[in-house]
Amino acid sequence: MRKIFKIAGAIIAILIIALVIVFALAALDVGSYSSDANSSQTLPAKGAMVGNALVVFDPGMSGNAKNVATAVASSLQDNGYQVTLAGIKSQAATNYSTSGYDLIVVGGPCYMGKAASSVQNYLKAFNPPQNTTVGAFGIGSIQPDGNTTQVIAKEVAPLPNGSAVMIKAAMKIVSGEDINEKSTNFVKELLNVYSFPVP
Repeated sequence: MRKIFKIAGAIIAILIIALVIVFALAALDVGSYSSDANSSQTLPAKGAMVGNALVVFDPGMSGNAKNVATAVASSLQDNGYQVTLAGIKSQAATNYSTSGYDLIVVGGPCYMGKAASSVQNYLKAFNPPQNTTVGAFGIGSIQPDGNTTQVIAKEVAPLPNGSAVMIKAAMKIVSGEDINEKSTNFVKELLNVYSFPVP
């Protein structure tokens, strides 16, 4: 009889732990419903304007993903782009196909090595005009499995099967990395500013 109680207790403990994990993951994704997720702003190009860019972000719970999006936007401004910095639930984020953007960057937090569900849902309907340059970013605590654009993009911006979208540059920032430096290098890769070919 004692053995049955021990087994039943272990099963109940496992169920409670599973429920706690599910609720924790749901709570982490609540950040996409914050006011930042619904807002947008247009930032002017620094110097001569060369194009229009859209940076779409899920702010996440900590707001660090917004910090990355802001750093990317600032680097794009430095390169002559007028930038619309848009929360993932904002009208600007969903009107990308008719707004004449030359470049679109999408990103947000990664939880347990996966892009936030709001980013995944956004990408399911993502279909930019054919000549638009696309980049993606993520921020999290787990290093990606590799350092190629394809490997990182698969984690931070998992496109649905059959998607025609090509991600030109992707980055993931983990704890302790310099957001500004990494964002500047990401934008250089995205714009092909390097003097050598980028894989």
